Order: sequence, then C-alpha cells, then structure tokens
Amino acid sequence: VTMSHARQKIRDAVVTLLTGLTTTGSRVYDTRLYNLEPSENLPGLVVYTQNESSQRSDFSPNNYARELDVIIEGYAETNSSVENSLDTISLEVEDVLGANPLLSNTATTSELTATEIEFDVMGEKPIGIIRLTLSVTYYTLSTNNSTNQ
Repeated sequence: VTMSHARQKIRDAVVTLLTGLTTTGSRVYDTRLYNLEPSENLPGLVVYTQNESSQRSDFSPNNYARELDVIIEGYAETNSSVENSLDTISLEVEDVLGANPLLSNTATTSELTATEIEFDVMGEKPIGIIRLTLSVTYYTLSTNNSTNQ
C-alpha cells in the first residue's frame, strides 16, 4: 500500500465529489498540467492544490494545523452565453462543496474564499475560465503526514 500525503487525499476527495456534475460530467482532471482539448474536454474542471501554510497545533505539539488552497478551475467555450455557462459550473461546484465541507472526512473544514473569471486562448479557440479557491483546514501528525487527523 502506497502512502500518499494528506494533501493528495484532499485533492482526490475534491475530484471524486466533483465528478458527475450535470455540466462538466466526468471531465474532471487533477492537474493543471492537463491540456484541455476544447472539442473533447469542455466544459470541464481542473483541480489542483496551490499554497499551504502549516504550524504546530495549539492543542497537540505533535500535530500540524494546515491551511491549504484547493483551486477548482471550470473551463467553457467562449460564446455569447459563456458567462452563464461559467456561473452554472460555479453553482454546481459550490453546491457540492458546500454540502460536503469535510471533503469526505479528509478535512476539518473548508470554505470558498475567492472566485475569479478570466478569458484565455487555448489553441485556436477562446475559452472562459472560472477559478474557485477553496480554503481547507486539516491536521496531520508531525511524524505521519499521510494521515488526516
């Protein structure tokens, strides 16, 4: 059995929770290095972790209290209703994450802390991107960082 960092377990839990939404379906990818093909992968979601801060827990010196930013990017083809499409993706993602703040028991709590919308060119086609930042609080044992406390 391969041990994975608690951070990976959180990312995997977010991917699992977001797979099968009405708009994005199974098009959920767990790295931002994935190159989405507009014809095949849109609308779609990309999930990755970005910044994390950690400090020794006040409750137990053997535990780290961690704050992790999980980024969920929704991608949609640009057309006259692209902002509506991005808002629909956002709504579906926010509803699922709001109903599952413990992220399948990998987190102590989580909350949406930012939303950004931008437009980019991917290959030939312009695309719309909505970027949600989920701030996740979790704890690990300082001697075993694969286990979420």
